Amino acid sequence: MTGKHVGNSACPVCGGRMSLGKATIPFVLDASVVVIKDVPAEICGSCREPFMIGAVVDDISAMLQRAHNLHAEVLVLTFASSDESLSSIIYEPGLELGAELREG
Repeated sequence: MTGKHVGNSACPVCGGRMSLGKATIPFVLDASVVVIKDVPAEICGSCREPFMIGAVVDDISAMLQRAHNLHAEVLVLTFASSDESLSSIIYEPGLELGAELREG
């Protein structure tokens, strides 16, 4: 997707109508699984397939790099809204970045 919402855009998977929303998107990085919630996306009204909007791709890439550096098997993150910095990302269940990993 281009980062600009086009009201009549069609889903590349099924042809359904796309609308803006928030999605939960899983990523597999080597031996890790990172799930990011509340990602701004265009979501198909028919098949529900989400497509990240272009404006968030760099932020998602940075989050995935930080997650990869933690060497955790599974992480669940919540995408920060545009008025928050990456340092304020919420880690489930309310942990400071990597705190549990450093102790364990």
